[in-house]
Amino acid sequence: MESESYRHFLAPSFIAALCAGIEGEINTCYVDFFHKKLGKKYRPYIRPYLMLRVEDRLTQLPLLLSNFKYGLNDKNPKVKQVLQLFERRNQLLHVKHLWHYADITEDEKGKIIAIKYHDENDRDPYRDSTTEFVEKSDLRTYMKLYNEFIPRFASLASRITRKNFNPHGWFVRVEL
Repeated sequence: MESESYRHFLAPSFIAALCAGIEGEINTCYVDFFHKKLGKKYRPYIRPYLMLRVEDRLTQLPLLLSNFKYGLNDKNPKVKQVLQLFERRNQLLHVKHLWHYADITEDEKGKIIAIKYHDENDRDPYRDSTTEFVEKSDLRTYMKLYNEFIPRFASLASRITRKNFNPHGWFVRVEL
């Protein structure tokens, strides 16, 4: 069924792959920009930017590339979806360890026989009764978003400074 939660074991991997592709494109924008400005000696200067959280890298990218003429439009639904996609990835891949918010009872062989959660409303992707990994329609939406993001950010370092640059709602002029 279309509205049921999709619990296929590959859904987290699919989301992680999409995020890796988007993150790679963001990093490529930074590398292109720094290489264009500094040549082969760009590496020590780019490192702090690549160490930022991906959300911060995405936010800072258009400001830097456009010499503070354009910023990321955080009101744009597509931009919001990209940020939500990374939140979803983090929920699925950076799971809190159970013992931090649950009391676990094991048998003599170390097999878990009971888990008592401190807060019954904690979101734990390993709890079968409360897990809602992702809707199938969400996976399709994420793929469409990926296919829109990649060309929008490809060669952004050279396109964003052109007079005929079209921000397509992803970017907004910075008012100084």
